[in-house]
Amino acid sequence: MNRTAFLMTEEISRRFAANGYPLSAQDFGILFRLMKQGAMTQVEIVQLLMRDKTTITRRIDGLVKKGLVERKPCQEDRRCFRVGLTADGDRALEVMIPLVRDFQQEVL
Repeated sequence: MNRTAFLMTEEISRRFAANGYPLSAQDFGILFRLMKQGAMTQVEIVQLLMRDKTTITRRIDGLVKKGLVERKPCQEDRRCFRVGLTADGDRALEVMIPLVRDFQQEVL
């Protein structure tokens, strides 16, 4: 089971890269959640995706460098930041969502 999950995440990452987006399945998960739920704090993302803080911080750092998400200070608490999609992040999802749907259909 673990091997199958690993191979599936590797394949979807390969498809993303072949279409100009060298991202992981975890990166897609973050982008997709931000699209569905809007900007949120990193703590909210950690809780939603059930990953550790270090992993999510590292993934978000990479997405910021690629210009797909941005961090903005929280208005209610200056110690935290809200993470949200950029226009480039929206465009990336327009390419990646159909790739994921097609892959899901192939697997089913």
